Amino acid sequence: MIHPNGARGDKQAAVSSFARAYGAKPPSYALEIGRIDTRMLGPDLCLATYEERHRGERGRARIASAVLRRRPQGGIEWLQLQETPAPHLDNE
Repeated sequence: MIHPNGARGDKQAAVSSFARAYGAKPPSYALEIGRIDTRMLGPDLCLATYEERHRGERGRARIASAVLRRRPQGGIEWLQLQETPAPHLDNE
């Protein structure tokens, strides 16, 4: 994972961060995903690009790109995630 500030993180750090954040936001908070664009890169490989807004937390909007792979046993595996700050999305 490459965070909006350019810092790199691994899978374990991302999972730990999500676990710590669970239930920590106020009820008015919402993570909103939109303008999703997907492109197949191979039979089981996809590039997804989307806009992410954090309702209740201005200044955290971003555009993200993720490389995803379908697992043979089912489900999807995130191979790469890069997030780019997009402060202009807070004004839309």
